[in-house]
Amino acid sequence: MPNTLTLMIFSFVSNQVSMKLTLLLLLICISTVCFGQFNKKTRSRQAQSVNNNLPDSLKYSIIETSAEPANGMGGFYNYIRKKIKYPRDAKREGIHGKVLISFIVGVDGVIEQESIKVIESLFPSCDKEAIRLIQNAKAWNPGMSQGKPVRQKIALPIHFR
Repeated sequence: MPNTLTLMIFSFVSNQVSMKLTLLLLLICISTVCFGQFNKKTRSRQAQSVNNNLPDSLKYSIIETSAEPANGMGGFYNYIRKKIKYPRDAKREGIHGKVLISFIVGVDGVIEQESIKVIESLFPSCDKEAIRLIQNAKAWNPGMSQGKPVRQKIALPIHFR
């Protein structure tokens, strides 16, 4: 039967080993975080090599500068507020909310008409009005990737209150 002194020594040694293992794991975690930081240049090269194998229409998934209305988003929503025609049937039914609409801004900044789609519908006449507003909107500044204008899909809410 082991005596108490032997048990105390064994307990002390096992605690020392446990503490050393804990410190070692902590050191490994910290070094992984410190030395495994995101490298922008490597990421850009990886994206470029992946993009080279895709058709031009799908080539750019990393957009450095997002497409935006020529007058900024504030100007764009001013246009929406001024030009929106709340459909009578939606008003009569007490319909209010938002239509989520998507479209593609081309490399020339023009909204590609065939790309305009309702993602989240509110009411048929509200959906049609949201589409009309986007169809008649002015050109945007295109998205940019690697210094070149690129097509970009945009999704925006159009609110009916």
